Parts: sequence; C-alpha cells; structure tokens
Amino acid sequence: MPETWIASDSKQKSLDAGAGSRHGTHVHIFVIFLIPRVRNIRMNLQYYTARMYVDQIRSGDDYAKLTRAISIIIVDFSFFSEDNAYHHRFRLFDAQNEVTYPGSIEINILEIPKRRGNSSKVSHWLEFFAARTEEQYTVINTESMHILQ
Repeated sequence: MPETWIASDSKQKSLDAGAGSRHGTHVHIFVIFLIPRVRNIRMNLQYYTARMYVDQIRSGDDYAKLTRAISIIIVDFSFFSEDNAYHHRFRLFDAQNEVTYPGSIEINILEIPKRRGNSSKVSHWLEFFAARTEEQYTVINTESMHILQ
C-alpha cells in the first residue's frame, strides 16, 4: 500500500498531501487557497521535491531503487505573472542543447485563475478546486464526470 500523509494549516488555508503509487512514483500535492504570497514557496517546492527523491534510499543502497518524485502545487492566485499558461511543468533541462534529462524529478504548478477557456482534464480539476458553492460542485460533477474516474 502506498505511503500517504496529509497536513493542513488553517492559517494558510492549504492542504499538503503525499502518496506513493503502485509503480513507486512519489507524489507531493500542495494546494494553497487565497494567499497570494506564501513565504519562500519556490524554495519550498524545490526542497520537498528533492527530499522526496533522496529519502527513497540510504547510504549503500542501490540507486536503481530510486523512483520518480513529482510535486504538484495548485494555487488560487497567479504564480507567474509573465504569462497566461495555467500549467507549468519543470524538469531538469539543458537549455543550451535543448535536452531534457531523463530523470525522476518534476514540479508542476497549476494556477486556478488562468484555467478559463480550456477543456483538458487538468482544467476540469482546476474548476473543481475553484468551486465555492454546492451548485458549482453539482455542475462540475454533471459536466465533468471523467475527472472523478
């Protein structure tokens, strides 16, 4: 059974959860509502993603035991003001040669306010997180059943 942990901080209106998949991938999900500036969030994301990766093995263990570590942060504010994309996916990348390192570390940032006008599954999930009333949840449930599967 995958390891799962959840923490909630009412001062920040956030949910911090993690789990492991059947395939060994470690996933960290951090949802932040209503707070435009969480202190050192960029460094926090890098730290926890790296920690998820290195905590998988101990000194002397085989590196082959390492599996993917993915962080997903869902925010209710504009994280990147320089563009209108609602989903940013960061991986290790050689910018000079345009080569992605075939690795296991990834950070995804999903911005709820930028979701409009898109019909992807990710966008439907953002609609779910953006809902504030029972009526909105009912509409999402009716129109987007595939996001619950």
